[in-house]
Amino acid sequence: AEQFEVSFPTSDGMRWYEGRVEPLLVDDRIEGVMTVSIDITRHKEYEYASREMLRELTHRSKNLLAVVQAMARQSAKDAAETPDFLEAFNARLQSLSGAHEILVSGGWRGAPLRDIVERELAEVQGGSVRARIDGADAMLRPEATQSFALAVHELLFDIRAAKRGPIIDIAIAWRIDDGQFVFDWVRTGEDCGRPVTGFGRVFLEQILPRYAGGSATLIQT
Repeated sequence: AEQFEVSFPTSDGMRWYEGRVEPLLVDDRIEGVMTVSIDITRHKEYEYASREMLRELTHRSKNLLAVVQAMARQSAKDAAETPDFLEAFNARLQSLSGAHEILVSGGWRGAPLRDIVERELAEVQGGSVRARIDGADAMLRPEATQSFALAVHELLFDIRAAKRGPIIDIAIAWRIDDGQFVFDWVRTGEDCGRPVTGFGRVFLEQILPRYAGGSATLIQT
């Protein structure tokens, strides 16, 4: 008895079959063979999809852990006391977690940029913060989604820490300019906290451009 798998290219794609061959015994004599073939294409496609999903999950997990490690190192470097470190690090983790929730709800195909921005603004908008968003619908790749979420979080870090302060206006806009995607964040009004330094500055000027495949300029006056 033998069992084997064989594939055949067809106009609808590759088809997989499992074949089985066994001797046909009559009074302990071999009188012939019995054969059967089973279409296992769906099983093979599921198997392939599962391997690809696990490979992608491993890749994303490594990237995520690298981001978390960088966040932990820089948050510790910027903090004078343990409570300061925990507050900053936990807030960044929450921002990253929120981005992942949006990605999961969308089947990890990406996320609308407006959803990412509005989610971060929800914690500070109102009272002393007035934000205006101007941009057409835009979908971010999964990698860019978590990067933009952290970027907006860092841009709002001092406002979030200050809780209350003078009126601050934030104008957020994005557009396609000469084939390039351009994202602008302009904040005006009296300052209510520290300038962007440490992890925030490194992330905005170095890490975000690398993940987004572009460039970034941070001007603080």
